[in-house]
Amino acid sequence: MATNIVATTVYKLNQRPPIQLTETYQVGFPTQGCLLKACIGSPTRDLGNGISVYCQIQVPNGDLYFVQQTIAQMITLFNT
Repeated sequence: MATNIVATTVYKLNQRPPIQLTETYQVGFPTQGCLLKACIGSPTRDLGNGISVYCQIQVPNGDLYFVQQTIAQMITLFNT
């Protein structure tokens, strides 16, 4: 099975401070080997930059990327 790339805007990386809105960027994630996790109930989902994140993407090296899409939206992206 071929690995495709899904691109989405990242608003926070690991436990670092949120990325400022003027500095956000899209990151490409492989559709295989990433773990998606909902963070909708997390007390830290509302970031200091005014964005609420609803899903985290864990890549094989352990880094966590926080995105604004829901887990359902991310699953759809990863499966298309």
